[in-house]
Amino acid sequence: MSGVVANIKRCKNCRENGIPYASFGLLWNEYGHTLVSESAAKTFDKSFIQPLDTQDNYGGNNMLCRAITQANPKWDSSEDPDECFFKAVDIAKFILLNEIESMKSTERATKIVRESLNKQTNGIVTLSIGVPWKAILIPEPVYFVIYPSIRGGFNAQAIPKSIDSNECKLYFPKAWRGQSDALTKISGISDMTFCHSSGYLIATKSIEAAVKACETAIKNAP
Repeated sequence: MSGVVANIKRCKNCRENGIPYASFGLLWNEYGHTLVSESAAKTFDKSFIQPLDTQDNYGGNNMLCRAITQANPKWDSSEDPDECFFKAVDIAKFILLNEIESMKSTERATKIVRESLNKQTNGIVTLSIGVPWKAILIPEPVYFVIYPSIRGGFNAQAIPKSIDSNECKLYFPKAWRGQSDALTKISGISDMTFCHSSGYLIATKSIEAAVKACETAIKNAP
C-alpha cells in the first residue's frame, strides 16, 4: 500500500486527489462533460470511474471489473477470445449508457424540484410529478413534500433530517397514524385515506387535503 501511495504522489498524469488516470478516466475527462453536465461528470468520475482507474493502474478486486472480466474465456475454454471481448464490450456499454441516462434523469428531476422549491409555502413543497427529491429538499428549511401518487390521488411525505437518516424533521399527528377509514373523522380533513403507522406519510384523494394535512401537522408540531 505504501508503494501505491508513493506512486500516486509521484504521478504526473493524475487527478488533483492523486489518483492516476487510466484509459477510461482519460476518455471520460475529455468527453464526459459533453454527455452530462460538468458537475455530474465530476461526480461520476469520483464515484464510478476513479475506482476503475485505480484497479487498472494498481490491480485490486473491484467488483464491477471482476463482473465484466467474467466474459473472458476460461483457461480450459475453446471460446474465441475476440468474441468474448466484444461480449464484455456490450456489457460495459449497457452499464455505461444506463449510468449516463440515470444522470440525465437526475438532472431533469433536480430542475423540477428546484422550481417547486422556489414556490414552496410555509415549509410545504408541491411537486407536479413524482421525482427524486431528497438530495435537494433535505438540506432546505422545508418539512413536507406533496406529489401525485401512482395509485391515484396524492401523497404527502415528511422530509428526513439527513440523507442517511430515517428520522424526519416533523411528523403527522399521532392520532392519525395507522388510520384509514376513520381518518377523515379523526383529522377533520375530508379526502384523507391513509396515514402510515410511523406518521411520515399520508395519502389523500385531493391536493387540497394533502396541503391542509401538512399545514395541520406543522401547526401542531411539538
